[in-house]
Amino acid sequence: MPRLVLIDALNLIRRLHAANSAQVVAACDGAWQRIAKALEPSHALAVFDGKAPSWRYQHFADYKAGRSPMPEDLVPRLGDIATTWQKSGLKSWFPEAEEADDLIASTALAARSHNVAVAVVSTDKGYAQLLDAGVVQYDPFGRQFLGAEHWQQKLGISPSQLTDYLALTGDSTNAVPGVSGVGAKTAAQLLGQYRHLADILASEADDKAVLKVKADAKAALLAKTLATLRGDLPLPFGLSDLRRG
Repeated sequence: MPRLVLIDALNLIRRLHAANSAQVVAACDGAWQRIAKALEPSHALAVFDGKAPSWRYQHFADYKAGRSPMPEDLVPRLGDIATTWQKSGLKSWFPEAEEADDLIASTALAARSHNVAVAVVSTDKGYAQLLDAGVVQYDPFGRQFLGAEHWQQKLGISPSQLTDYLALTGDSTNAVPGVSGVGAKTAAQLLGQYRHLADILASEADDKAVLKVKADAKAALLAKTLATLRGDLPLPFGLSDLRRG
């Protein structure tokens, strides 16, 4: 069965650049070689973020506010990295709009619908929500798969609860607030008892934490919307286009 590897390009590149900016092109090539050896993909694609704002900004204008911009010296190197990857059989996608995580989710779900095995290469916890669709997540730095047990130990929840968890805690990485006064520990406890945000909001329990969620329901529902990956974006290619050269 073919295996499609989808690389969250900037998740990989920016960390390698932070470690050694002068040798980032060589470091990215070496990282891809290790990924290819570990996962043995028949098809592969590195996905970058689009330049135009994604749909999330329409829901929340302060999305990603305060995030450090891409280092100026890295911008002109992205093309060099993509060219080097191309020579090693890894194609790159520079979309006009949308974020890499939504584009990767859409590609992964399309592939899974045709029974293609998919591995997403990224340390971003957001991809955990794809695990229930049969997608695996691989950490190229720790050189390990991040499965349900990993996220249970790290966050205290199952992958299917991730968007509900972020609805409660917010997503500080993207400057998205959650429920005021609810942190990671309380969120995990609530989801251990009620399973999902909708169940918490429907509860009639006279519980302090539940009442906090109800009082800040609007923020929670917005955070859940922003945390949920889109899997329905149109794709300009087919699986055969991603076959390794």
